[in-house]
Amino acid sequence: MKTRIGSLFLLAAVILLQPIVAPRLWAQSAPTLLATTDLDCTWKLDGKPQGTLKADDATVVPLSLGKHLVQATSADGFDQWKAVVTVTQAAQEMVEIKLKEARQQRIAGTPPTQPEAQPTTQPAAQPATETPAQPAIKSAATEPAPQPAIEPSVPRTTPPTEDPTWTDPVTHLMWAARDNGKNVTWPEANTYCGSLTLGGFSNWRLPTVDELASIYDETQDVNGWHIKGGIRITGWEWSSEARGADHRLFTFHNVKKDPIRVAFARRALCVRPTAQ
Repeated sequence: MKTRIGSLFLLAAVILLQPIVAPRLWAQSAPTLLATTDLDCTWKLDGKPQGTLKADDATVVPLSLGKHLVQATSADGFDQWKAVVTVTQAAQEMVEIKLKEARQQRIAGTPPTQPEAQPTTQPAAQPATETPAQPAIKSAATEPAPQPAIEPSVPRTTPPTEDPTWTDPVTHLMWAARDNGKNVTWPEANTYCGSLTLGGFSNWRLPTVDELASIYDETQDVNGWHIKGGIRITGWEWSSEARGADHRLFTFHNVKKDPIRVAFARRALCVRPTAQ
């Protein structure tokens, strides 16, 4: 009798605890979206406002499987950006809001004053008072002024290198010419570089944050990333540095250096010292 009563109590406890345990297990495997931006902005997810996102910050929001629309507007209201993120598995997706690129395109695509010039639809009346030389003088005085300010702000597009490695002439560090190309955890990234054989060398490792920062160059643009040497990267890069239980990462999009949990997935870009 006591055994039967004990079994009934155990069954009741399992039934009562099931709705509590199940959501926790579901929450651990639910997909999330990590959003970053290169300019201060307000952003929306599937049309719902998500607040303000700073250029030096990141935010994580829960998602469901399927397609999601991400929209952003710069803080000054002049530039807009949008993209569709497709979530196919219970993992963390990353979206980088590239408002700087939208701004550069807007500035570069802004016509000077030439389209506003009046067409010569009345050649008989206009030539007597306004000769063609006058618009030429005005444009010569007004057009060259804004162009020097625009040119330096636009990063120079750098083609990716075709070599397997690139050696920095300043630090004499040899870099892999491309990262691993997919998201991996920090232990996986550390193992990847430690076992890499490239260019006849096998002593590769993950770089420090300062080493990653040394090849950041905002004047270069390699497939949207500000990096020297034409190195091909495909996302945020793991560093070798730990901060407590977390490891630090680096992005060549807006010079972001933050700690992140080891379980999160990022890319691996390997480096090695040269003999110099």
